[in-house]
Amino acid sequence: MRLWHRWFASLVGRIWLGMGGLLALMLVIAGIGLYQSQAVETRLLSAQAEAQRLTAAGRRMHDRVTDAYLATLLATMVDDPEDLKFELGSLDKAMAAYRTQFDEVFNQPTEAMAQRADELRRTETELAPMLASSVSRLQRAAGDAGADYQHDSAIQELVVSSLKPLFDQWLRAIDALDTAAAEASEAASAQASAAARWGRWAQAGVVVAGLVIGLAVAFGVARSLTRPVRAAVAVASRVAEGNLREAVPPGGQDEIGQLLRSLGDMQGGLHRLVASARDAAEQIDVSAGEVSSGISDLSHRTELAAAELQRTAAATAQLAVGVQALADSAASAGAVTHAATQAALAGDTAMGQAQALMSAIGRSSERIASIVGVIDNIAFRTNILALNAAVEAAGAGEHGRGFAVVAGEVRLLSKGVADAARDVRRLVESSADEVKAGQALVLQAGGAMQETVAAVQRLTDFLGGIATAMPGQASQVAAVDGAVQALEQVTQQNAALVEQGAASAVALGDQARRLKSLVAVFRLEANS
Repeated sequence: MRLWHRWFASLVGRIWLGMGGLLALMLVIAGIGLYQSQAVETRLLSAQAEAQRLTAAGRRMHDRVTDAYLATLLATMVDDPEDLKFELGSLDKAMAAYRTQFDEVFNQPTEAMAQRADELRRTETELAPMLASSVSRLQRAAGDAGADYQHDSAIQELVVSSLKPLFDQWLRAIDALDTAAAEASEAASAQASAAARWGRWAQAGVVVAGLVIGLAVAFGVARSLTRPVRAAVAVASRVAEGNLREAVPPGGQDEIGQLLRSLGDMQGGLHRLVASARDAAEQIDVSAGEVSSGISDLSHRTELAAAELQRTAAATAQLAVGVQALADSAASAGAVTHAATQAALAGDTAMGQAQALMSAIGRSSERIASIVGVIDNIAFRTNILALNAAVEAAGAGEHGRGFAVVAGEVRLLSKGVADAARDVRRLVESSADEVKAGQALVLQAGGAMQETVAAVQRLTDFLGGIATAMPGQASQVAAVDGAVQALEQVTQQNAALVEQGAASAVALGDQARRLKSLVAVFRLEANS
């Protein structure tokens, strides 16, 4: 019960209740309509199906009875026992098929159909003895006559005169099934019309009830909305006029009551906001004056900083020029040291070639010394041979005098050759010593030249590093120059902004005073 009261106290709950009732009534109306239409459709379809079934069954029963009459008539007209047997078999089949159709049609008959079934049974009962008697007479006649059987005109006349009226009555009773089917269809249509009328009356009653309930809910919701909405409008009007003194009346538990409480909270918040705005406006007015004086001091200091930055910019520009000149000089020195390095490398190459040449001279001197040794040995042997020849010549006496003279000349010649060989040996040995000394000097000069090349290469690398670093330093100095110039521009812009700030501070003071005058419109307390 408490939940229902809380739900009904809500505006949304009341609206949903009214709308839910209307929707429920609409669903009831739709359900009744659907149910009635479905019932009418079902009854009509059932009646149509039953009528079609009865009509089809009546036609089949009519055909079977007609087949039975024709088979009976033909049985009285044939002269062949086999033909008679065939026709009697056709009669039995037609009657069996008729009874099958009869059982299907009248399996669960209605009251009207039960009357039709009784009528058909009576007709069949009247016909059955006469038909059985005729068949028995035909069978006895065929059995007695054998192959000489001839049809009996009396039996044929009996069939035509007595059985045909009964068959006709039977067929008329069967044809009456169509009438029964039509009557059943009309009855179903009448029932469907009655159900449709009942559905329309039920829908009309539900619609009237829905209208009554909807009007009642609409009236109640409108009444519960009007008074609190007027109170909320009055509160909004007072706030619009600047009157924040009067309290907001309490509301109910629905959404309008929540709106009134929210308006009360809004009025209280606005009251606090206006009071705070008054205090803030006074503080802003005081602070604006202080900001204005501070901005004036900042403007003076900014002008001094701008002058210092101008001098700094000039100095950095000169520094950039000097660094660029130093970079150019470093590049020139690098080129000179590179040329010196190339010359030192060429001298190192020449010293290597001289060292190789001195080595070749040393090897040649050694070969000359060995050749001179061979010559000295030859001279020594020649001298011994000459001495032996002289001894032999002396032993030969007068005959060997000429040979002795020749041997003496040969000795003198070999002695001269030996002396010359010793002189050449001394010269070659002296030359070899000098060549070795020259090789040592060339080696020392080559080492000194290599050290010179290495030193020049290190100097070249050092100057190359300086030349490589100088463009970066020049670009960095240029960047510093650009930064100083940008800082100078920023300082000038700051000076302009400071002037704008001063103007803004003055405008802020004016706006603060205007805000005070605007906030004064709101009436907070009696002494406000």
